Amino acid sequence: MPTVKSLLTYENARQSLPIPQERFSHVHIDIVGPLPRSRGYSYLLTMQRLWCVDFFPLGFLDSAYQQQLLRTKVASSQATFGIC
Repeated sequence: MPTVKSLLTYENARQSLPIPQERFSHVHIDIVGPLPRSRGYSYLLTMQRLWCVDFFPLGFLDSAYQQQLLRTKVASSQATFGIC
């Protein structure tokens, strides 16, 4: 069998990221899912700060529920700053 050479090439585009000037100026939040349901949860809220990554299971997605959840989780992550 002949060797197959990939026609795809990827350039390594390394870029420097700006250093945050104040705490919590950079928080990355994402919702992963839908995942196979487990214990009533089918989504995963991920939140990444400078040094910490937090995961929170979600049962369902509703606009009002999401907004309240994000406010609560961001507030609780600020309260645990330096503990992770």
